[in-house]
Amino acid sequence: MQSYVGGDSLSHLVDYYCRISEAADPEGKLEHRRLYWKGNALFLSGEAEKGDSLRRLAFEKCDSSVFPHDWRLYRLVNEQLNDLPDDMAKYQRYTADLSAFLQEEDLVSAATRAVQLSGLMSSSALHMRAREYALTADSLLGRAGLTALRDNYRVNLASCIFLDRDTVGAVAMLRQLRESENVRHVEPTKAIIDFNIYQMCGDTVALYRAWRIVEKYAALEQLKVLVAAAIVKENGIDRTNLDKKDFSALLQAGDNYVYPAENRVYIAEAMCMLAEDGGDFGTLRKAVRRHIDATDEYLGELKRSEIVAADVATRLHEAELKEELHRQKSIRNTWIAILACVSVILVFGLMALRHIQRLKRRYMLAQLESERLNREKLALDLMSVRKGNGSRTAAAEGDTSRREPSSNIEESEFMQRFVEAYPGVGKTGRKLALYIRRGMETGERATAINIRNESVLQARWRLRTQMHLGNDQDLDIEICRL
Repeated sequence: MQSYVGGDSLSHLVDYYCRISEAADPEGKLEHRRLYWKGNALFLSGEAEKGDSLRRLAFEKCDSSVFPHDWRLYRLVNEQLNDLPDDMAKYQRYTADLSAFLQEEDLVSAATRAVQLSGLMSSSALHMRAREYALTADSLLGRAGLTALRDNYRVNLASCIFLDRDTVGAVAMLRQLRESENVRHVEPTKAIIDFNIYQMCGDTVALYRAWRIVEKYAALEQLKVLVAAAIVKENGIDRTNLDKKDFSALLQAGDNYVYPAENRVYIAEAMCMLAEDGGDFGTLRKAVRRHIDATDEYLGELKRSEIVAADVATRLHEAELKEELHRQKSIRNTWIAILACVSVILVFGLMALRHIQRLKRRYMLAQLESERLNREKLALDLMSVRKGNGSRTAAAEGDTSRREPSSNIEESEFMQRFVEAYPGVGKTGRKLALYIRRGMETGERATAINIRNESVLQARWRLRTQMHLGNDQDLDIEICRL
C-alpha cells in the first residue's frame, strides 16, 4: 500500500520561510524566495499550473549574480521533462549534477537532485537506491541548516524506508518526527504523519488522531477523504460524529481532487462498502464502475512501472558494468605505466653501472701504465748507476757499440714473469699477451701474428682459458699487472 505524502502541511512551512525572508529582507530583495515557496505549496497541493507559474516567476525575478545558488535551485525545479527523453538520461544528468554540486558545496541544489533521484528510483521500483538517495538528501538538508524543511521531508524519507521493507524503522522515524520541536505544534503535519503510520502498520489509534485533526482544518480536505475511506474500511464510523451519508458525500467529494490510481482504488472500495451497507444499489453500481476503472488504471500503471523498472535496472547495471570496466582499465593502465617507469629506471641503471665499470677499468689501466713507466724509469736509473764510469770511458774512446733499448729489457722480463705465472700458454698466446701489453689494437695484432681479426678474437678467448681467468677478470688488466 502506498503511503500518503501530501502537500497540505506545506502551508505552515511556507509561512515559516516567508516570515524569515521578510524579517531578513525589509527592502523586498528576497521576493523570489517567497514566490518559490508559495509555488511549491500550490504545486504539491494539486494546483500544478499555479505552482509552476509562481516558480517560473521566482526564477525570472532571481538575480543569478547576487543569488547564484537560489537561481540554480529554481532552474532545477523548472526543468522541463522534455529536456530529458528517458529515465536513464535523467539518472545520468541528476547524478552528474549531484557530484558537481557537492564539490561546489551547494547543499540545497545537491539536496534537490538527491530528492529527484530518490523519486526516480522509487518510480522504477528500485527502493533500496531510493532509500540511499533519500538519506543523502536528509543529510544535506541538515548540513544546510534547513531543519524545518528537513523535518517536512522526513515523511518522504520514512516512505522510502517503508517501501524498502523496513516497516519498523519507518514507523519509528515517523513517531520520533511527530514529537520533534518543529512538528510538535503543527497539527496538519501531525495528521499526515499519523495517517502514514496507520498506512504502514495499521495503527487505528493514529488513524483516529488524524481524523480529529483533519476535521478542524479545511485545507486538509484532500487528506480528509483518504482518512474517511480508511475509517469506513475499519468499520469505525460509529467512533466519529458523522453518519454514513456524511461519509458517502465526503468520499464522493474526492472527485474534486487528483489522487494516484492506488488511492482512487482505495476510495472506491470504501464507497462500495458504504453503498452495500446502505442498500443504495444505484450508488453501488457507480461505485463498482469507479472501482473497476481505477483498478484497471492502477494495474496498467503497475505494469508500465514494472517494464520501466526492468529497463532502468538493466541500464543501470550496464552503466555500472561500464564504470567497473573503465575502473579496471584505469588500474591496468596505471600498472603498465608503473612497470614502464621501472623498466626505464632499470635500463638506465644498468647503463650507468656499465659506464662506471668502464671508467673503473680505464682508471686501473692508467694506474698499471703509470706503474710500468715508473719501473722502466727505475730500471734505467739502475743501469746508469751500474755502468757508471765504464759507459762514459767507452763513449770517450769512440766505442761504436750501442746498448740494448730498455723497452726490450722490460719485455724480456715481462715474458719471463709471464711464462713463470702461466706455463701452459703456447707461443701464439705469449705473442698475443706481449702485443696486449704494448697496447696494440686488434688489427695490429692480426698483422703482427699474420692472422685474421676473427682469429685474434679466438686466440684471445683461448688465452683466457689457458690463463684460467674468471668471468669477472679482465684479460688486459691481468696481463698489465705482470
